[in-house]
Amino acid sequence: MNDSYGNGAGDLLLVKIAERIRKEIDEDHLLARMGGDEFMVVMRDTSPDKVRPIVARLIAAISGRRFEIEDSMLVSVGASIGFACLPEDAASTMELRLRADQALYAAKDAGKGVGLRYDTSLNQQSSLSRPEMIGVR
Repeated sequence: MNDSYGNGAGDLLLVKIAERIRKEIDEDHLLARMGGDEFMVVMRDTSPDKVRPIVARLIAAISGRRFEIEDSMLVSVGASIGFACLPEDAASTMELRLRADQALYAAKDAGKGVGLRYDTSLNQQSSLSRPEMIGVR
């Protein structure tokens, strides 16, 4: 985006992505930009079963519709989401963040429009069990 349209357009796109994410999550959930094009949402007291539909909604909100950037320029982007839950997937908040990051990079490797929950198979070279995938391809 930045290479084609400039840093200003890239920054505006990130703001618009954050606005869409904010519309899809509850007010008490924390939204933060981690760097580059990566965002993090922290949801307290939310079970994995309640996270899955939110992940699907976020992917659809980001990947499913274009973003209008300056002068009626429309751009499309893809979304990959990785997530982990506490205490199910991690024993500490530091471990939670690392495991969500592992799931994110596995989702990115799987392609655009994929949401993955952390799974112990991400720690192993041979994946005997596949992480649970959410979203569209």
